[in-house]
Amino acid sequence: MKHMPLSQFVEDGYLQAVNQQVLHPLGLAIVLEENEEGETTFGFIWDEREDPEGIAFDVVDVEKARHIEEEADLRWEARHASLGYWVQPVNPITP
Repeated sequence: MKHMPLSQFVEDGYLQAVNQQVLHPLGLAIVLEENEEGETTFGFIWDEREDPEGIAFDVVDVEKARHIEEEADLRWEARHASLGYWVQPVNPITP
């Protein structure tokens, strides 16, 4: 299994997408920090769940958003043909 450096995850827009599309509406955000060596690391999860409207970016990076859309477009057909969905549905637990 390949690994992606955190810097690439941020630069390519994946962190922005996860925050914007999944976490912000729920009042959460992944926050990064810079250590003494200047390296970016995962910091903490910002928790504003008590705020009914959640969190919003001041500015969304359009180029990062476009990159994520292009990546999704490249994979949609194969994923849908193979699995029948884009986002994996939650299967109800039956007794």
